[in-house]
Amino acid sequence: MNQLIQKIISFSFLIFFLGLTTLSYSQKRAIVEIDVENFNLEALYSKIGEIPLKSTNQFLAVSAVLKSQNWNAEKEIIQIRFSKDKKAWSKWEKLKEDPHSKKITDRYISNLIFAEEGSRFFEIQKQTPDQISRLKIHFFNPEKMPETHPNNTIQTRDACDCEQPQIILRTDWCPDGSCFPHPNPSNTNVTHLIVHHTAGSNTSSDWTAVVRSIWDFHVNINGWSDIGYNYLIDPEGNIYDGRGNDVRGAHFCGTNSGTMGTAMMGNFTDISPTSEALNALTKLLAWKNCDRDLDALGAAFHASSGKTLDHISGHRDGCATECPGNSFYPLFPDVRQTVQDFIDNNCQNTSTKNPFLNEQTVQISPNPTSGNLNIGIDNLLFGNLNIRVFDNQLKMVLTNFKNFKTGESQTFNMNLIDLESGIYFLQLDLNGEKSVFKIIKN
Repeated sequence: MNQLIQKIISFSFLIFFLGLTTLSYSQKRAIVEIDVENFNLEALYSKIGEIPLKSTNQFLAVSAVLKSQNWNAEKEIIQIRFSKDKKAWSKWEKLKEDPHSKKITDRYISNLIFAEEGSRFFEIQKQTPDQISRLKIHFFNPEKMPETHPNNTIQTRDACDCEQPQIILRTDWCPDGSCFPHPNPSNTNVTHLIVHHTAGSNTSSDWTAVVRSIWDFHVNINGWSDIGYNYLIDPEGNIYDGRGNDVRGAHFCGTNSGTMGTAMMGNFTDISPTSEALNALTKLLAWKNCDRDLDALGAAFHASSGKTLDHISGHRDGCATECPGNSFYPLFPDVRQTVQDFIDNNCQNTSTKNPFLNEQTVQISPNPTSGNLNIGIDNLLFGNLNIRVFDNQLKMVLTNFKNFKTGESQTFNMNLIDLESGIYFLQLDLNGEKSVFKIIKN
């Protein structure tokens, strides 16, 4: 037996499963452990491995856990890509540290990455000579499950008449019962509503499978007792029940008492959430503001963090993180105002939202730019267009004003020549409809 073990360890990749429980669980989860001895020898080192899960009818969720003296994800130390045949490969994706896992001090945990259906191989690449002592790649198959529809409404009324919007319950997004809830949850007196982004893909063929993947990531990788968020919202506007109402979560910088955590599913570093997702967020936050008699435009002391925070805050308001994304966070004043308007209008939408500012209707070029920035807009709206540029501290550095006419394709120009090199955020505001786009000044 000892000789057999030695032969297995001699391979550069060690493939094993999470124990008998996992083996009996349809082999949904698997780990590949990298031989870091060779991995540490070269500044640029890559290795191809086989994904130790059978072919599935669903994408795979992938994350990495590593031990290192000082892993700096900004150096792009480690990247991963996937293939069905070792010939055609997906694009390289760097492993960024998951912002919700930074309180886990004995190891680094990467963000969640998704490999497309049918992926059989992966390649891992190390780009710097930083030393690591252990690297494990985790694979999870969320499987295809019956289609679900939000049809569960809890009519909670207190300070106003906003009802809880329709929610997809755990029994719907995980009907086989494998995504068990917290065995001993703690309730909390909610005073602050914290909004996140999951920093994952902005597109998916099955958002319930993404929720199951996040549950597995939080429970089986982070070691938590349940999914960290109270609620999740997908880009189609569906709301998913996570830990549930008034249950203390695991999402806000280790200071979760007094908070409700809502995760907008997707990565909003470079683009804004969809109008459907924002509309669902408005309804959810309005209901909870009513339920707890909070002022959507107000702020209060948050005892757990020791900070005075807006009642509706972003994850970055509690600690150093980019969450909920550089293109989403500047919209928070509008989110708060929209929630208050929704409440003041007897819990009815005050206007018909149209996602006119998106990658289909807005063209920004060149980006990166050395000075001149062309902004092309093609849509059917009309009114006054405000164009503003903010630096990475969200301080406005440029502004422009144009009159936008109905049904015309127009191009506007902004001169950024006087700005220093760096990352900026372009805000377009037409009749109160706002979106933010990241631009780079060389």
